[in-house]
Amino acid sequence: MVAQTKSENANLKRIAKIIYILKLKGLSQQKIADELNVTRQVVNKVIHGSAKSKRVENWLKENLGV
Repeated sequence: MVAQTKSENANLKRIAKIIYILKLKGLSQQKIADELNVTRQVVNKVIHGSAKSKRVENWLKENLGV
């Protein structure tokens, strides 16, 4: 087993929180993508921290508080 750094652990918690809130609100990555006119893959990559998009990041902050 590989130990996680604090940064990696914090990122995993952020991802889990976003996914949890999406499920609570009945939202999907596809619904967010459609609303923002981006692909679902872009939304997924932003949530997982492998891409940046101000539009997606702002939507997550404004609508999910993360």
